[in-house]
Amino acid sequence: MEEKEWIQKELSQILASRLLENKKQACNFLTYIIEETLAGRGEKITQYGIALEALGKPADFCPTDSPAVRVEAGRVRKLLEEYYASEGRHSKYRIILPSGSYQPNFERIQPSALPAVQYFAPKSIQSLGPKVHISYPDTELIRDDALRGLVYNLRSLLPMTLGNFRETRIALARVSQPKGHKVDELEAAWRHHQAEFLLQCTAEGVDTGFVLKFVLFHTLTREQLWSDNVQVPLHYAQATLEAVFSQLILETFSLHRGVAMAY
Repeated sequence: MEEKEWIQKELSQILASRLLENKKQACNFLTYIIEETLAGRGEKITQYGIALEALGKPADFCPTDSPAVRVEAGRVRKLLEEYYASEGRHSKYRIILPSGSYQPNFERIQPSALPAVQYFAPKSIQSLGPKVHISYPDTELIRDDALRGLVYNLRSLLPMTLGNFRETRIALARVSQPKGHKVDELEAAWRHHQAEFLLQCTAEGVDTGFVLKFVLFHTLTREQLWSDNVQVPLHYAQATLEAVFSQLILETFSLHRGVAMAY
């Protein structure tokens, strides 16, 4: 009973940590595998059970077709390692998710085993949040000078604006795709950049100016999480684009309203 209580207390501290703040899927995953283990069902934990009970997947979810559970397990494993190297470095107990397993291990750390090392909190400019890959139109294919200029501004200002936001990390934005080769942007965003989200940006000219379209995808599940269209006048100011990007950040990556942060 005493061991079960400290495991539950340790879980509560981890879930309340800043590292797991707004990481809903990771919290659900960790809670599920620990509760199942404490109930004596640790050896029976399956990908399918995690998918349905923790990640909210439908009943027809197929683990062999989707890596979602395996990817989330790797993410949780890394988060636990980061937690015990930072916020939880003084914990007397550890929750560990062994590689290749969904059943957690629990360890009591002897005082002599705790490292006598001075740890430092991450710098304020270092993001702890998810990584987003940005894609936008290939300027070489745009004939209209005004539209091409807008895309150039989009390509330079948007990554810089998102990069200043502490809750995200920016993968390299794609400049163009190889000639004659169609790229699966969702697969490339994850395979080449390990980006959890793809922000797809397009632009087109209209009679009154331009229309910018933004679509946010989760790269692994290929789910479209959010989209929006914004009209920009023909003679726009940089402040106009900055206002558009600020609203985009508020709706997608802000802590309290962002769809990506709540995913």
